[in-house]
Amino acid sequence: MGKRSNFKRRDRDFYPTPVEAVEPLIAHLPERFTYIEPCSGDGALIKALGSFEGVAHDGNFCPLLEYASDIAPTAHTILTNPLRPLTRHEQNGHRAFIKDVFATSYEDAKNADFFITNPPWSRDVLHQLISHLSDLRPTWLLFDADWMHTKQATPYLRFCRKIVSVGRVKWIPDSPNTGKDNCAWYLFDQDSVFQVPPEFWGRVAENHALD
Repeated sequence: MGKRSNFKRRDRDFYPTPVEAVEPLIAHLPERFTYIEPCSGDGALIKALGSFEGVAHDGNFCPLLEYASDIAPTAHTILTNPLRPLTRHEQNGHRAFIKDVFATSYEDAKNADFFITNPPWSRDVLHQLISHLSDLRPTWLLFDADWMHTKQATPYLRFCRKIVSVGRVKWIPDSPNTGKDNCAWYLFDQDSVFQVPPEFWGRVAENHALD
């Protein structure tokens, strides 16, 4: 079963991100950066990124969460970097707040280096999300790898800087099977419209994210 299968889908396309899907991305992130998770769900992606802190990049990997939001968050205590003060969005000690991703503004994103999220894969939502977020900050999105080969991808590939292959992902932990779709991380940045195809990184025999 995959996120684009014919099976009945979960409400709001909620499929938590396993650590195995995040690991291929680590080598393509800087040692220290600040990010926003705008489709945070239960915070699985945040926890996955945090699991590499102090381990990857020769122990120097330090992802700093500016804030997490979701139109219907299922986690009420996603922790941001404890060394920084709360943002104006964080209320009553809750670090994951209710916010429509399309309401995200430049003011919200001005202190972040990236958006990093596993977005809904439905094309009407996905394409709007690519356009909106990548106009504010460089944006890493996890979705199906087949998309890059379609005609509908053409206008967005102009500002796609990098594609990192992930392979098939087990979206449902207790399922005996992985998903049907191969996945990839895409880096979009409208401040950098390239005249060349995006840089593609295929899967490797050994994972060097921790080197």
